[in-house]
Amino acid sequence: MIKIRIRNDDHEIDLQFPISENKLYAKLAEIHAIEGKDAPQSAFVTEVYWPEELSMLKDRFANLDELNYLARRMESFDYHEYDQFLIGITKLENPTEKDLINLTFNLDHFTLCKDVSSYGKIGREYVMNTEGAVPAHDEDDPKYAAIGKALIDRGLAQITAKGLLIYNPFDELTEVYDGQTFPEYYYEKMSSFDALNAVADRYLTMGNDAQLRFKAILEAENIHDADGALEAADRLNEYELSYFDSDAASFFKTHVCHNLDVRFDDHWLDTLLTQNEGKRLVERMGASITDYGILSARGGHLFEPVPVEAPEAKELKTQAMTDEKLEVVEVLGQTALFTNGRVTQKELPDGLYKYDLREGESIAFATVEPSVAVNHAGTIITKEPIIFGEEGYIEFDDDSSPNFLGDHMSIEEFQNTDFSQDEDESTSKKQRDHEVK
Repeated sequence: MIKIRIRNDDHEIDLQFPISENKLYAKLAEIHAIEGKDAPQSAFVTEVYWPEELSMLKDRFANLDELNYLARRMESFDYHEYDQFLIGITKLENPTEKDLINLTFNLDHFTLCKDVSSYGKIGREYVMNTEGAVPAHDEDDPKYAAIGKALIDRGLAQITAKGLLIYNPFDELTEVYDGQTFPEYYYEKMSSFDALNAVADRYLTMGNDAQLRFKAILEAENIHDADGALEAADRLNEYELSYFDSDAASFFKTHVCHNLDVRFDDHWLDTLLTQNEGKRLVERMGASITDYGILSARGGHLFEPVPVEAPEAKELKTQAMTDEKLEVVEVLGQTALFTNGRVTQKELPDGLYKYDLREGESIAFATVEPSVAVNHAGTIITKEPIIFGEEGYIEFDDDSSPNFLGDHMSIEEFQNTDFSQDEDESTSKKQRDHEVK
């Protein structure tokens, strides 16, 4: 949304974009500023209310048709893209409306990293933003760490209020809009401009903490329409947000410290690896990990004590009832399903088996075991039992670690699918490869 105040002679009026053509002409008629139906509408801007990053529009004439198009482009952004756009504005020198429109088509030049815990995180986010996609489950690919380190070493990274920005000032932006014909693009109109404007007005009255909580709710509940956002603004007080914690591991330590004696030295927790415990705690509480911190479930509390022996959420049972899809993997010579949650054998239909995966110090999956209490990294569901032998576990190496196949199935679909032919072909290929070696 863009909200400005315009003037014509001694008459002034507020405008909120995007706005329908008929409403725009009606507003301009109120201050006698109509320039003809087919002529580009322009007006002198006396105030910029929102966003403040567009303050360069103040005290000059602006093309209202271009501002309306720009507002529609901004409305189509998700929250990460919106932050990229606002950061991008600060890198333009005296931008015109044309420049701002072209900026909306060049967000790939402005990589914004919210998670900067490693070179790999930075490198993967950069590739995702500049190339549009990355392969699933390749977070540990060393190439990302090399890319991230190179970006830092080249001096292309700078800290901003919205995250770590990767930006090359010598890159030229692509001109998509020539100042004459607006580019076509897919635009899904939000439910109503009135609701959108109401959301903006509510947001401007919120304090910083409330704004962060509002953004976290929109992200956690996947709200993309104005009516849903307005409803979320009405129930802000039903949520808690720990905005100092950017991931599950950090939140776990904060949660523990909150429930310990104030004399406890929390530095004892600095060297502990708590990612899995944190994920388990967040899932148990029904909370969400967002770009703005850890958000409680609606009506929930983030720092109530949670017993270790509390019953696990029946996640898989719910998934089976709703036919939610689980990830398909290949592990130890057979096709299986994978879930991050814990599963009990009682929750599964007859003929299926569950086994737990354990996280290692430097790898995602170190072993598969009948049951894992600490450093639980997920659960696999198989059709054939796994024989563990005397050691009681099987250690993974590069060849035997779970291979995510990029497919998803429900429990029912998995149980009714015959994988034997595919597995026989895979086994034959491995045998041929072994003979060649």
